[in-house]
Amino acid sequence: MNRKRLLLIILVIVLIIIAAVAAYITSPSWLPQSTTLQITPAGGAAASGSKTAFTVVLSAGKTEITGNVSWTVSAGSLDKTSGMTVIFTAPTVTANESVTVNAKFGGQGVYQPSSATTQLTVTPPPPVQMIATSLKVSPSVFQALPGYVVPLSASLTDNSGNALTGKTITWSISPSGTGSLSSTTGTSVNYTAPTVQANTSVAVSASFAGDGQYLASSDSSQGSILPQAVVLKTSTVLKVSPSTSTVQSGGSVVLSASLSDKSGNPLSGETITWSISPSGTGSLSSTTGTSVTYTAPTVQANTSVTISVAFAGDDKYLGSSDSSLCTVTPLPSISQSDLYIVTFDDALMTNVKIQGPIMINGTSVTMISADIANVTTITLSHVNLNATEMDITQAQFFVTYANFGTESGSGGINITGGQSVNIGPIGSVTYENGVMYVVRMVGSGATLSNFTSAAEQIGGTEPYLPNLITTPECDISQVYHIDGPVSYGLLNQASSSITMGRIDITQFSFEHPKAYNLDRPDNTYTATNRWLLKSASATGLNIKAYMIYFQCTAIGVTVTATGEDSMIVDIPYGYNSGRAVSVFSLAVHAIYFTGDYLQLGSFTLSIE
Repeated sequence: MNRKRLLLIILVIVLIIIAAVAAYITSPSWLPQSTTLQITPAGGAAASGSKTAFTVVLSAGKTEITGNVSWTVSAGSLDKTSGMTVIFTAPTVTANESVTVNAKFGGQGVYQPSSATTQLTVTPPPPVQMIATSLKVSPSVFQALPGYVVPLSASLTDNSGNALTGKTITWSISPSGTGSLSSTTGTSVNYTAPTVQANTSVAVSASFAGDGQYLASSDSSQGSILPQAVVLKTSTVLKVSPSTSTVQSGGSVVLSASLSDKSGNPLSGETITWSISPSGTGSLSSTTGTSVTYTAPTVQANTSVTISVAFAGDDKYLGSSDSSLCTVTPLPSISQSDLYIVTFDDALMTNVKIQGPIMINGTSVTMISADIANVTTITLSHVNLNATEMDITQAQFFVTYANFGTESGSGGINITGGQSVNIGPIGSVTYENGVMYVVRMVGSGATLSNFTSAAEQIGGTEPYLPNLITTPECDISQVYHIDGPVSYGLLNQASSSITMGRIDITQFSFEHPKAYNLDRPDNTYTATNRWLLKSASATGLNIKAYMIYFQCTAIGVTVTATGEDSMIVDIPYGYNSGRAVSVFSLAVHAIYFTGDYLQLGSFTLSIE
């Protein structure tokens, strides 16, 4: 091998060694690498004392790695101080408090240290809504001779009249030392009267101190300790029912009072008086007697009224008293969109009167009344009712707006609720092209010819807002057919149909809900009702309905079904046989309702 060739070989070897060393020295896997820590979740809120899981992601560039991560918090506690995941327990706070959560990677091998921080807002628990209580001691009044033992009991209830048990009731005597108690705690105690030389008054009081859920309350029994050789009067107990009630503006509630002696024996023939506080907040049907009716006033906000009952006592019995708490709520407000819009082509009315203003549900309206109203081509919004003819007896329309024309062009009606008006009676008049915005409509009877009522279309999985028809009893004659599932409109094989020759109904109710939800798998529903037609009775001819829900009891069988259920399987044979049948507790949610004839007994159309 010549010298030049040897030198060339040596040079190549050197270059290979230099390249290998350079590659070794510059390789990224051997150089120090920066890291990044990311805490999840990043910030947010946590309730006082709650637990939150925090996790870190440790990465070098785009590569996730694992390492020893340590944790600290500025408040609260951790289940451990190292690891990729820790459980943080928030401190107990009474106001919002910011907590800092730190995670730190100390470095490992070529991976450099890194850290991350996040802020968490710890919120206090919501304030506890304390419930008012009522403590009543019985008897409320007593008399005793020296050494006599008087049993006393205390009943504790919440603001809804529900009995509260397991609560600590404490007893005391005022003036102190005037007699003694068998115990200072419990729902019942025995009071022993002291020896006295003259009439001595004493109050035996019971009290509930309250707790974290219920407010405190107290009551007392007023006693008279008499010297020896005095004839004692018997203690009495007066109870009013209900002890609590809620009525709307203008509504009423019946209250009754029962009077008994201390042994529970009823007392009759005694005078019981009633009163209201604050004075003037409503009225009573009577101020004496064992039963009265309280009628609430019109209010704009919830108003508490105390209805008190008292027995003054006589020469044999001591007096006693009790009270009932009534909450009067304002009527729901009526918006323009809530009103029924009634239109008609012609209306022949007799003995017409127009009077106003009148207040209904806080709305100023005008009343249009007629002994008879024969109306043609009438429509009624919300329930989407259409009829070729509707005859109403003793009709009353309470409207915020009405516009009727006449054939002659004079003598029409154009009024707005709230106006002071007193017109009529007008013997007989025919109005044309009428429009009314109705708050309420009342009649002693009505007959509809060739009517239909279609459900409101709202879209979605249940595309119709049905009308809810209910009655406790319905006699069906000439039942032509029940079928399902069938299709109707947007519903494909998801409704049922029923055709009837004649129906006779007791207490007919026709409601249009503001919100409705049907659970077909469970055959259940929820509804928030708003528009309501109630009638004492109803008779219909050639009635047909498409329905998405059906429930009734007949021939000893209770059936509940939705439009997707097979009606042939579920419905008893009698329905499809064409024979007459009586059904009870009937509920039909109709998406279409039609008939040749429908006669209503005394009825009211209202906004609930």
